Amino acid sequence: MVNAWSDIVASVSAVPPGVWVAAMAANIVLTAATWSFARRQVRRAGQRVADPSLASQGRAKDTALTLASLVPANAVVPLQPYLMGPEAEDVSKWRDHKHHFSDSTEKYNLYFGARVQVAFVYNTELNPPATMKSKIKTWQDLLNPEWKGKIAVLDPRQAGAGLDLSTYWYTNEKQGLGKEFIRKLFTTQEVFISREEQQILDFVARGRHAIAIGPSGTLTFQLISRGLPLALFGSGAMQGDGFVTASNGTITVVRNAPHQNAVKVYIDYLLSREGQISWSKASGLASLRTDVPKDHIPEVLVPDEGIKYQETHLEKYVMMRKEIVDFLNTVIRR
Repeated sequence: MVNAWSDIVASVSAVPPGVWVAAMAANIVLTAATWSFARRQVRRAGQRVADPSLASQGRAKDTALTLASLVPANAVVPLQPYLMGPEAEDVSKWRDHKHHFSDSTEKYNLYFGARVQVAFVYNTELNPPATMKSKIKTWQDLLNPEWKGKIAVLDPRQAGAGLDLSTYWYTNEKQGLGKEFIRKLFTTQEVFISREEQQILDFVARGRHAIAIGPSGTLTFQLISRGLPLALFGSGAMQGDGFVTASNGTITVVRNAPHQNAVKVYIDYLLSREGQISWSKASGLASLRTDVPKDHIPEVLVPDEGIKYQETHLEKYVMMRKEIVDFLNTVIRR
């Protein structure tokens, strides 16, 4: 039994490069699989198809998969035994001086990054930033007659940014949102609904719609860099301070992972300053490590330390999603 960290690192370093390629390919297969397929795979006896399951870019539904399916199926294991490397053990550089978990038991789904969710994307030729800020100060302003027939929405029933937004609306009735706001938005404003964020962004860029609710900041900034007349309106600018999502910044370990030491070394590097800088630059999300720079991330997406955001990736919100989707199906007729 290898116990010393130096011995663990040495044993992992001896693994041929081809094994890492195979392991990476297996992990891609797992995260790309459907929910039901992933659940069946990780419950099989014997050798597993992957070790750590790192949520892929934009795949907030992987957190939902872990919390709603894999944890109840006993298909994942507590992370604490894997947090034994020098970087993983040292929590002094992390927000609140601790590791953060989306599951209520704080054992299985560790999240290490966050971004402020975008309220909507808008066409700056139709509404310059100063004009839009004067017109939209609360979510209820989207119900004004001016926006009727001018709003495109990423399907709020599908996992990801769309369902994150509807979860925030649904759970904030005290702020004037809740079921009534959702019902009015989808029954009185002639909202165009699509499952493709590229489509609604294209429509807004061309002026067919003025506002797109739900598309990712990452894709939007790619289009902005090409010269399209788009801008982000952060949810933090609305009442209630907005909300954040962990997006692809989470990790779990499946049960009976065949390369235990490799998992430990991988997680230790991922949680190091170097690992978090690389991950943050690749993902466009802010790390929860306080010593990781954020100057490469658009300011509108960076959580403000002085604001208490709602975290829609937490278990208490994830487990409400069936209830929320069932309600949405009563107000969205297709």
